[in-house]
Amino acid sequence: ENLEAKWQAAFENITHKMLRSSEHALMQKTETSLDGFRKHMRSSLEAQDTTFSKLEKSIKDGLMSLSSHISSLTKDHSSLRKTLQEQKQLFFTAQNAFHAQTDKLLHALKTPQVRGQWGEIQLRRIIELAGMEPYCDFSTQKSKHTDDDGSIRPDIVINLPENRHIVVDAKAPLGYYLEGMEAADLASRNKKMSLHAKQIWSHVTSLSSKKYWSHFNSPDFVILFMPGEPFLSTALEQDPALLERAADQSVIIATPTTLMALLKAVHYGWKNMQIAENIREVLDVSASLLQRADTFAQHFQKIGASLEATNTHFNKAVNSFENRLLPSARKLHKLGVSATNTPLSIKPVHEKPRTPTTPEEDL
Repeated sequence: ENLEAKWQAAFENITHKMLRSSEHALMQKTETSLDGFRKHMRSSLEAQDTTFSKLEKSIKDGLMSLSSHISSLTKDHSSLRKTLQEQKQLFFTAQNAFHAQTDKLLHALKTPQVRGQWGEIQLRRIIELAGMEPYCDFSTQKSKHTDDDGSIRPDIVINLPENRHIVVDAKAPLGYYLEGMEAADLASRNKKMSLHAKQIWSHVTSLSSKKYWSHFNSPDFVILFMPGEPFLSTALEQDPALLERAADQSVIIATPTTLMALLKAVHYGWKNMQIAENIREVLDVSASLLQRADTFAQHFQKIGASLEATNTHFNKAVNSFENRLLPSARKLHKLGVSATNTPLSIKPVHEKPRTPTTPEEDL
């Protein structure tokens, strides 16, 4: 009996030591596994935080750029409206100034060279008042070679959007008009004015024969600039159909008033083209912002996939713990092996991360 009692005590002592050793190894292995899981989650969250910061900065930059372009577009609209009002006032002022200067220039315009220079100066002034000069959208004295080895050289080539042009000729003949203004009697004056109208018509036919529109990518007409309203009105008194007949020859006779209106329309076209370019740039920025939002959603999807993979590995560890470790611990408990802490069951995670919707899917 004493021997049996000794054997039983020895067996219980050995079993107790084995249980304590097994329990210690089990807890140590579980602790190591949980430490590794915590480190993995910490590194994953730090990487995700860095990605979120970069994406947030990228989206903020895109929004600031879009706001800047919209503000610039709004300012352009306000500036254009104000400029149109100012130019309208300048137009009426210039018209009165033209009438006052006409009489003063009659005696200075007796030579053809002076008349040509004065016409070009008037033309430049109108271009400045129309707001065309700051955009550098006109050229002076641009020559072209013709098919018959000749050359043509208009006084002004006004550039239009889309590489189009309008040709302007400022060499309107004014000799007979000036002579008529100095005539001593009405009959002599009417005769000179009749010759003035015929001289204008002869110049119209000469311009039409040059066919400027075939060499300058221009509309099918050329503008004959008359540097003063009286020069045209006097010719129309002698030949009322002069404007219609000139138009049939693809020549548009323009005074400072009508040329100013035409140039303002061209200037407005340039401004509208600039606004359209700004709108296209805003659209490009918007498209870039949508692309960045799509990239942001893709990063979210990757994060969700990473979380889902972590969830899967966690559930596998729970299954291993419950199916492999707990049954052995329970058997030892049934054999009478007592332990200070009884292993608890771990609940698996069943919820999955939500997948974000990309911009394309939302549209």
